[in-house]
This record gives sequence, structure tokens and C-alpha cells, in this order.
Amino acid sequence: MRLACAAGRRGIGVAFLAACVVSLLPGDAGASHYDLSSIDLVDEAMVGRMAALGIATTEDLWRAAESGRPATTLARRLAVPATQVRAWRAFCDLLRLDGVGPKVARVLTAAGIKDLKAVAKQQPEALSERIQQVNQGLELLGKTPEVDTVRAWITQAQERVQEDAAAGKRARKKGKPVRAN
Repeated sequence: MRLACAAGRRGIGVAFLAACVVSLLPGDAGASHYDLSSIDLVDEAMVGRMAALGIATTEDLWRAAESGRPATTLARRLAVPATQVRAWRAFCDLLRLDGVGPKVARVLTAAGIKDLKAVAKQQPEALSERIQQVNQGLELLGKTPEVDTVRAWITQAQERVQEDAAAGKRARKKGKPVRAN
């Protein structure tokens, strides 16, 4: 993004600069989603089995593994325990936060923060300290996130948890299966 915005300052155009600014706004981008084959969440054989079911990304897995019957059905189709499917979904849930990639999600999981609901309940300073402590043992992150970044994750998590609850409530009202955003 720095290169793109730097190019915009060289006179490429106002529209380009506007696009750079808009892309930096917090609500603009969803979280990062990854090809399952690129993040070492599941082995190659499982990537293939998931692909056969139309699951290629962490977002696909998050949506396919909703709690309740969908998670159980997916577990049966993949021949794995439902607890494993729920753990994968929780990991993918963390990736819904802007700025949280697979390494940060692994550190959060090792710190006992399994999903967005858990993130939403944290205090920024305490979570930041916990991330630093866990990362000292795992050594996954070159630099741990600042408290302000962690605070932003907590705010995002609170918003997404509320959005998910509202989406579930709307779906139940309509008599449809619950699908979170």
C-alpha cells in the first residue's frame, strides 16, 4: 500500500489517491482470508477433501463449519471429530479481524483466545501482555502488536460478535439456517 500511495503522490491522479485513502479506512476491508493450502492449518490430504466440498479458503471453512448441525455434518463428511471442525472454525474466526493473520491467530489461540467472542471480552493492556508472553515461548511474531492495535481488534471483535448475533436472530426469524456474516 505504501508503494501504491507513494505512486499516487507523484501525480497519478486524485482518484488513485482517493482509492488509497479509502482502502486505509477501518471499515472498508474485511479481514484477510487465506487459501487453506497456504497457511498450514490442515494437511494436504485434508485440503483436497475440503476442496471437493467447495471449501478452499479460511472464509469458506468458517462459513461451512457453523456451530450446531453444519459443523457436525461437515465433520462427518471430512471424517474428523466435530471438535476439530469447531477448532478450525474458531481459528478462521480470528482471521476475520483486520491485521490478524495465521501467525497472530496461532499466538492468540495459544494464549487461550480461541475466537472473536473471547477477543471481545478482553482488556487491551492485559491481552497485549499475554500476546507478548506467549510469543516469547512460540517465537512466531517478529514484533508483537501495540496496545492500540490490540484495542482495535477488541473493538472489531465486539462489533462482529454483535453483527453475527443479529444475523443469527434474523435468520431464525425467517426460519432459515443461521449464517453469520
